[in-house]
Amino acid sequence: MKQKRGLVLFVILGIIGILVIGGIGAGYYFYESYVFKTLRLCIGEETTTEKICEVKQDCFNSLEFSEEEIHSGNYPEFVEDKFVELVDKILRCEETCKVKHVRGIDYENQKVEELESCEAGEEEFLIEIHGKEGLELWNFMKSRQ
Repeated sequence: MKQKRGLVLFVILGIIGILVIGGIGAGYYFYESYVFKTLRLCIGEETTTEKICEVKQDCFNSLEFSEEEIHSGNYPEFVEDKFVELVDKILRCEETCKVKHVRGIDYENQKVEELESCEAGEEEFLIEIHGKEGLELWNFMKSRQ
């Protein structure tokens, strides 16, 4: 009788152990790997501005926002990284600043639009939001209220 109780307890603990390990594995997967949302921006044609530049930073400084604004806004790190990557793709300096058009951002409302795909000739810029980034955004939005 005692042997049966020990066996039943061992089986129950084994099942609980498997569930705990499975839960930890699923949590890790959703935190690190699963893509909850993909934001698509489309980078289009380049236009030449009248802003004279020597380096790309001069072009960046002439925009309506500054790099200090982005870094001082306490935005999540991945937002800052993606912003720098995007700016690197859309700005160029060849005596005057050249800026590529970006579709997918509503500048007036400061919102990201849902784009199904980019048009011919546009370069696709994807921002994937995994669980980790989602939590960072959630904490950021919560702190701004």
